[in-house]
Amino acid sequence: MKEDRVRLALQELFGPQVGIGVTDPRSDNYLLMDSEKEAVARAVPKRLREFSAGRAAGREALSEIGFRRSAIPRSRDRTPVWPAGIVGSISHCDSLCLAAVCHIKTWRSIGLDIEGDAPLQKEAWPIILTQQEEQDLKKVPRWRRARRIKALFSIKEAVYKAQYPLTGEICDFHTLNVTIDGNRFEAMFLQDVGSFQTGFVATGGFAEVDRYVVSCCMMEDR
Repeated sequence: MKEDRVRLALQELFGPQVGIGVTDPRSDNYLLMDSEKEAVARAVPKRLREFSAGRAAGREALSEIGFRRSAIPRSRDRTPVWPAGIVGSISHCDSLCLAAVCHIKTWRSIGLDIEGDAPLQKEAWPIILTQQEEQDLKKVPRWRRARRIKALFSIKEAVYKAQYPLTGEICDFHTLNVTIDGNRFEAMFLQDVGSFQTGFVATGGFAEVDRYVVSCCMMEDR
């Protein structure tokens, strides 16, 4: 099943100390805990299903590292509030919702992203790619370029999600220059972002699973 293949890919990318959850954001079967309901009190049905699936994936991931029935409310900046001593990330596309969590002693922050097979509009490519990435893309076969750009987009999303809990800073795609080697990546900060100074390199991995691209980033303190 696609869920099992995506789960396995994330387990290989994150390693055994990170709990993984996988749910279906199209399902109506996931129940929210009381402290989570306020965040979606006025949500349309689609958003309610996505949010509920995210919390269910989060609880599944938490159970893998020893937490049971933990609520995951939403903070004022709309990010998940994990149990004390835990860091994590949630991401979804139209047909899968993922969560990853770990103890703060394992990683200070983690970021996760999943993208489906909908192509990125060519008009968006200059927004995503740095000049160096555009040059690197010329080395990729033409038939693979759209998929590589989707991977770069996903990687930058994962890095952003990892850095945000540590900095509280919003940054754009040109803040990072990504180089890919196999299924691993290095993302260099091209400007200061909070405690991450220009030249700092974040690392992680990505995988293409069926029609999905999944990316993860793990960070330590700066």
